[in-house]
Amino acid sequence: SPCPHSFVCGESKLSCNGCEYQHITYEKEIEYKNRQLHDFLTRMVRISSSVILPPLYSEKHLNYRNKITLHSTEGKSEYGFFIDVTKRVLGVENCLLAETAINEKILEYSKTKHSSASTIFRFTDKNGVIVIEDGDEIGKNIVLEEKTSVGYFKVKAGSFFQVNSYCHNLLISEFERVLDNIDS
Repeated sequence: SPCPHSFVCGESKLSCNGCEYQHITYEKEIEYKNRQLHDFLTRMVRISSSVILPPLYSEKHLNYRNKITLHSTEGKSEYGFFIDVTKRVLGVENCLLAETAINEKILEYSKTKHSSASTIFRFTDKNGVIVIEDGDEIGKNIVLEEKTSVGYFKVKAGSFFQVNSYCHNLLISEFERVLDNIDS
């Protein structure tokens, strides 16, 4: 795996759950995830497999996330991801899944002292990186502009928006394609 924080079979080191598929090719990752989704939809939701479309592949599978949340352990200045249900924190200075601008901001942010238990790093092309510390109500009301293939969306910084901008546009294109086929 290219990520130093990912799980390595047989090692007893702490590992991040976000990189659990980085030890295989991107194509194999999509194959496994598609099989998991297909099994869930057909067995649990009882959707016919004939209506499940094939997976879409993103042009970018590293440095794509436009939002990440880092946590700190009380009394420590280290920020990172929760690694298990005990909420232990694995310190990170760089996440291969996060946009490059977010990683640059993490480095800058980690050099200063903060008392925040959780910190959201949110990126858009138009707004750059916005940092929201927990309890920061002002930050949660910041409106960002997210560029998509159909124009800009205004989104509150603390709300949900597709974390993979590249896949967001793929989904829009696929939705338009399906609608065109329905109309035909």
